[in-house]
Amino acid sequence: MVEESGSAPPRAGIRADFFTDLDQVRLRGCRCNNCGAVFIGSRLACENCTSIDITETILGDRGTLYSYTVVRHRPPLGYRGPDDPYVPFAEGLVELADGIRVFTKLSGVDIEAVQIGETYRLEVRPLYTDEAGTEVMEFAFRREPGGAP
Repeated sequence: MVEESGSAPPRAGIRADFFTDLDQVRLRGCRCNNCGAVFIGSRLACENCTSIDITETILGDRGTLYSYTVVRHRPPLGYRGPDDPYVPFAEGLVELADGIRVFTKLSGVDIEAVQIGETYRLEVRPLYTDEAGTEVMEFAFRREPGGAP
């Protein structure tokens, strides 16, 4: 889930016209008040201890690269991305200070030089423009300058 401070999250996709300041967009999650587990999105009960004592929270926007892979082949039918022709990209698990690992596209990196331990920051960016001419947005994590381990 993605949320801009002071606004409700979109119901039918993430669209550019919903956001006024992309730098203020944050991932939304929840925390179990019983065991402390953190999850992205909302939950009715904790997946760790089954408690229903859950609090919504805004997750941090920076993290450390825990693991990654490079997607060298165009994803199957239905892939809607900005690249034509297709360009390989990196995806990884970014561990936030909240203790959660977010699986995400990585940006601002040479796919041959990605290193575990680098620092990344959340960014929201255009993915493609739909048939109505509206930009559809995605979240990714961009390598921070000087973010090498």
